[in-house]
Amino acid sequence: MDYRALTDYLEQNKAHYEKNAKTSLLVSFRIGGTADIALYPGTEGEFSDILKISRENGYKYAVLGNGTNSYFCDGNYGGAVIVTSRLNRIYTDGDMLVAECGASLSECAKVAMEKGLCGMEFVFGIPGSVGGAVCMNASAFGASVSDILSESKVFDTEKNKTYVLGAKEHDYGIKRSVFSENKNLAVIESKFRLCKGDKEAIRAKMSEFFIKRSTSQPLDFPSAGSVFKRPRGQFASKLIDEAGLKGLTLGGASVSEKHAGFIINTKDATAKDLRRLIEIIKIIVKQKSGADLEEEIIYME
Repeated sequence: MDYRALTDYLEQNKAHYEKNAKTSLLVSFRIGGTADIALYPGTEGEFSDILKISRENGYKYAVLGNGTNSYFCDGNYGGAVIVTSRLNRIYTDGDMLVAECGASLSECAKVAMEKGLCGMEFVFGIPGSVGGAVCMNASAFGASVSDILSESKVFDTEKNKTYVLGAKEHDYGIKRSVFSENKNLAVIESKFRLCKGDKEAIRAKMSEFFIKRSTSQPLDFPSAGSVFKRPRGQFASKLIDEAGLKGLTLGGASVSEKHAGFIINTKDATAKDLRRLIEIIKIIVKQKSGADLEEEIIYME
């Protein structure tokens, strides 16, 4: 496809882009082939303009933060990948923490801690970015993004405008939101309402959560975190473990021995390996427990 409308804009604004980008380098799973073009907007204006141009010209595109909840096809992704890593500004305003979509969750927790603000400790150690966490209502240790979110500034490609969504308008559920249903919306920036706390107590809580993650999750291998959503009233990892699937391997993809909810890339795993392994897990868990597992991670092809 001819991406001249995009490249002309990017070159005019001296914005970074890369043709025939290696998609495996854009996701934490380290799985993928190539994409027609990868774009790296550095400002809110560039981000919204790129979305607008892509929509107007019928370009297929995907918005990607740290790529910790997705993976690409083995061949060519015939579209544009909009990487938000340069949209990473974080600041506080009273008891509010404001962060752009590409900001690291762990960095947000650190900034909050330095300002003596509590409420974000649970995201420390989650490798994702703000945009992804807001879209999927990221959760850990009994807390969720929906507990602290105040509002988000979004760009709507269908309405071709930027506006603010209040907390209730995010329509949160378990690992879902308004963004799950409306693909025209892209998070630009979000605000989180926190509360005053003791800096050292906040630091200690963050350290506690980090240790728990380190001891219970296979952080020494490429992965995309929990592969499956939590079935109502159950835990996907427990169902997989009880089905005897820990260590099950196809090609370079393997169910973690440390945490059955994780599939890890042990050695040059392909998207084909991963997809086959996911289907086998679903089938066996269904046979053993009657539960239907639904993928949390996103496949882009």
